[in-house]
Amino acid sequence: MTRLGTRKAALRALGDVVSAAMGTTATGMAGVIVKAQALEAWGRQATVGDTILYDGATDWGSDFANSILRMAKQS
Repeated sequence: MTRLGTRKAALRALGDVVSAAMGTTATGMAGVIVKAQALEAWGRQATVGDTILYDGATDWGSDFANSILRMAKQS
């Protein structure tokens, strides 16, 4: 596999992990922290183009904000 192919495969795997984290309902601060860490890891590795091309990634920010708002309403 070429270096570019390896990067794409690794980014796809990371995206799958982030997508799974974002799809989970955060039931407390620990859940929100997991989501924040997942988004931070994506942000360190992905370009804007990667985010546009990965299915659902452009919604992760608003999903994260909604998780925080849901948690705040429960307090």
